[in-house]
Amino acid sequence: MALIDLSNYKPTFINNYRTQLLLTKYTNQNEGKIANDFWSTWKSQVENITPQDIDWIMANATLPPTMMNSWLTSFTDFVFGKVTDGWSGVAEVGVEQMNENLDRVLGIDLSTSAKAKAAEYWSSPFVIDFPELAASMENWIDLRRSYLTEFLTAEQATSVTQLIQRGVVQEGINGTDLGKQLKDVVGLTPREETALSNYRVKLLNAGVAKDRVDSLASTYSNKLKRRRGNRIGRTELSHAYNAANHTTMEQAIVVGDIQQPVVKKFYAAQDERTCQMCNDLHGKVIGMADKWRSATEFNIDQEAQYPPVHVHCRCVVIYTLLGRKV
Repeated sequence: MALIDLSNYKPTFINNYRTQLLLTKYTNQNEGKIANDFWSTWKSQVENITPQDIDWIMANATLPPTMMNSWLTSFTDFVFGKVTDGWSGVAEVGVEQMNENLDRVLGIDLSTSAKAKAAEYWSSPFVIDFPELAASMENWIDLRRSYLTEFLTAEQATSVTQLIQRGVVQEGINGTDLGKQLKDVVGLTPREETALSNYRVKLLNAGVAKDRVDSLASTYSNKLKRRRGNRIGRTELSHAYNAANHTTMEQAIVVGDIQQPVVKKFYAAQDERTCQMCNDLHGKVIGMADKWRSATEFNIDQEAQYPPVHVHCRCVVIYTLLGRKV
């Protein structure tokens, strides 16, 4: 990640801090919708656990193939529906605001350029004038939803497998207790499953009655699931928004609307919730094709060309024309 010193150039900033404010406003308004839909998906998965599933786990100490297939179908329906709608909505916001910024900086109306006039509107949830840009965003969404579907299914399988190994294999719990704990674990990450298990052990060691432990554990589990739903909602909206900004810039370069070199300036949300990682990256400038060396829980790559650089990240990129050296 080679840093660039803007003081050596006459830079022109294509977008500004309002890009981050727009992301924050949109995620605040819409992440809860995705979180609620996640909650409904997990609830449905819990309701679909059958006595036959419990019997299989007790007899084989493994995850039933039918349960894995059911989760994959459930997550596929959810991601290809509700989450894709969220990506498409915030991507439209990103594309529109970046094109407006480009119009202002370049002094042309990109929406009425010769290439745009000849383009047909994309038959997707959001409408874009440029077919190349539409195809790039459609490809991003295809990759992202396939990845997220597989990731959610595999992570849930890991969490439940942890429960099976500890509860059935090591502790020898009965089918009734397994069923109760399984319902609490569906929707949790492996780390959260461990935290829930530790919480149960702490309560039992403190002499809390078993029925009360089950009740408190379920309450704690629901709290973790709510948090996770919001976390995924914000992170995924940030991914799509920043991907739309980046792809818009890439296409403007490819079609020749931008002739000067373009660099990326990391811009972190400026408030008390900003983490040290993003504070350290704030203001750093790299080349258009370079990557920020920080990974998020839901990244396809270990390095990112644009935020989010971690879960719950609210950062954006300020795209900059370098201009001549001074």
